[in-house]
Amino acid sequence: MLRITVLICLLFGVMAPAQVLADTDKVFIDTPSLCNKLDHVDGNKVFLKSGDEKCFPSPGKIEVRIGDKEKPVMVFVDDTFWKEQSAKDFGIAGIGDVLEAGKKIGDKLSVSDNAYSGKGAEEAQRVYEYYKSPAFQEKLNAESERLQKTVFKDAVNDYYKDIKQGDGNSKSSLFGSKERLYIFISESMPMQTIRNYAQTLDKIKSSRAALIMRGFIGGMTYVKPTMHFISNIIKENPDCDMRQQQCDAYSLDVLVDPLLFRRYGITTVPAMVYVPDISVADEGQSEGIEGNAQVTDFHKMEGDVSLEYFLEEILKDGPNKSVDSLLAALRKKLD
Repeated sequence: MLRITVLICLLFGVMAPAQVLADTDKVFIDTPSLCNKLDHVDGNKVFLKSGDEKCFPSPGKIEVRIGDKEKPVMVFVDDTFWKEQSAKDFGIAGIGDVLEAGKKIGDKLSVSDNAYSGKGAEEAQRVYEYYKSPAFQEKLNAESERLQKTVFKDAVNDYYKDIKQGDGNSKSSLFGSKERLYIFISESMPMQTIRNYAQTLDKIKSSRAALIMRGFIGGMTYVKPTMHFISNIIKENPDCDMRQQQCDAYSLDVLVDPLLFRRYGITTVPAMVYVPDISVADEGQSEGIEGNAQVTDFHKMEGDVSLEYFLEEILKDGPNKSVDSLLAALRKKLD
């Protein structure tokens, strides 16, 4: 319907509706192109000129005053005979002809496939498989354990001590098992913006809410640049020098998963996605793999907005007890 509407606007945007069929000797005749302009009329001979500009590939119509409506009209383009047609009023039948022409043209128009979509999907899969590979996980775990034992030792101990005491801050307390909250980020974003999200997720304390990166900083060969970036995100005091002292840290998950970016069509960061109901076949595989995770619906927002605002927008679509509870808990912790 959209392309037909556009076609009609192109055909009649220059006409004055009040003048249509106002005079009995005025009729609409066909033109081979939307760029054709009226040169002059000699009795029932209509002379058109070709326009110089590029036109929508469709015939058009133009209003002319002829000598005798009962006689056929001879149409010339650039002084060359084009065709003969009857001189009839342009009414419902004429509109039907235009709509049919527009439909035929629209059926021929298509958006070409992205030649790199297949390659992009393969690359995303390759990145994720490398991330999950034993070799990389060994390096990742070694670096993570080093940070936990040295830089963030006190913060990690205090966090897990709170969980053991059962104070209600377990890492899934505010989310159902089938809910997910993803905040997509990249190293190109301002660090303070990312840290604001980290601070908010620290207040939620759920393994089902995480910051998601598309790939590794500096490529997949080295883990330290990415771990250094994550360390700057999660340390509470940005001025804390990890090389000289232990730093308190926020508690949240930061994942590298390009398949999630592809799954939810993330092209701009930051972006947030809330999934109210997800079914995962294999927890060890990426939830961005459609065959592994089934998602019936999700909410997405791109732009530098707060998590609180995002949740408020979700509630505008209808009641959601889980989101309402999450928002209430978040507001309480932010007070």
